[in-house]
Order: sequence, then structure tokens, then C-alpha cells
Amino acid sequence: MITRVFKGQKYVNVSVGVTNTEGGATDPTSAEAWFYKVSQVDGSLSLDTAINGTGKVTLQKQGGETGFWGASVDTSALDEAEYVILFKVLVGYTTAITVDGLSIYSRIVDYGAIADAVWDEVLSDHSVVGTTGEAMMVIRGLVQQNFLLDSTAYNTKGLLVAGRIRIFGNKDDVLAATDGGVGEGEIATFNIQVANEASPDEDKVKMYKVTRES
Repeated sequence: MITRVFKGQKYVNVSVGVTNTEGGATDPTSAEAWFYKVSQVDGSLSLDTAINGTGKVTLQKQGGETGFWGASVDTSALDEAEYVILFKVLVGYTTAITVDGLSIYSRIVDYGAIADAVWDEVLSDHSVVGTTGEAMMVIRGLVQQNFLLDSTAYNTKGLLVAGRIRIFGNKDDVLAATDGGVGEGEIATFNIQVANEASPDEDKVKMYKVTRES
């Protein structure tokens, strides 16, 4: 089994199970863990004295359980690397060995950086219909930034009864757009329908409907 920890993490627990020749749990006379750093150049092993000054840690009985020996190891000063842990256990007059692995790596997920990247992302790169970026651009347009009202119609009193709102991703597209145009860089199109009150209050708006068309 390989234990994986973030670089800079303060402690990691290493432990080993000890059994006698019959396979039953037993406590050793002594037990140590030796930490060998794996070279990234040729895969060779070297005892890492950054651990405990010797590269070795004495194991102690854990939780009062027979045969369960381990230790908490300070790994905060270790390099980002792979380690082989060699356990040496003396049971009676016999030394038994087993190995484990330790992998120390940089924290892959930087949540702060992700949040910064999301909030600082250019909206114009995310205008696909249905995406959050497109929704933000539509909202921005509906609060009167980079939008165009065209294809308007009026009644005999000069009151607006129909029209169209188109949302654009930038000012230049708005300025270049034409009345009734299509495919001029708009990212959303809304139709407007206005119903006025009956005479003599026909100059009062009864209903103002805005529906998205594209």
C-alpha cells in the first residue's frame, strides 16, 4: 500500500502488523521504519536523514493492540518525492522485514486559484446558449449594456406596440448592427409586444411582453 500525503502536511502515521511463526499477533522486541527516498534520476534509494536526523523512526505499540506497531512521522520538511519505507521488526531472535510506500506531492487542487480563474474569465469566450457565461452576458444586456432595440412598430398615437431587443457581447457589434438585421453577432434576441388599454385610455400600457426567440 502507498500512503499519499500533501507536501507540507505536518504528520503521517506509518504502522505495521507483527505476527509470530504461527501467524498470530505478537509484540516485537523492537521495531523501526527506515525511510528511503527514490531518486527521480535513476530510481536508486537513499536513506533520507531529513526524517528524525537519521532516516529511521522507532515504532511503538498502537492503541494497546498486540502486534500493531507504528509511529507518527513529521513529513513537513520532506521533498515532493516517492519513498520506500522499510520496516525492520525483531521478534525473539529473528529480524523480519516488510516494505510500504510513501508519496509526497504538491496539492493539485488550488481552490482559490480556481475561483479567481472563474470570476476573471472573459465572458466572450463562453457565449454558447445555455451556459453560465451566456446567461451572464444576457443579464448584462438586459440591464442596458451592449443591447439594441430595433424592428419597432407604433400605433397611431406614436406608442410602441412591438419591437425587438438583441444582446451583443461587445460595443463594436452593437454599433455595426442594422435595423432588422440577423446574424450580426447577437447572442440573444427578444421580441417585444405591447398591449394598451382601450379608449379613452389607449395611451396607457396594459401589458408589456418580452419573450426570448433565440
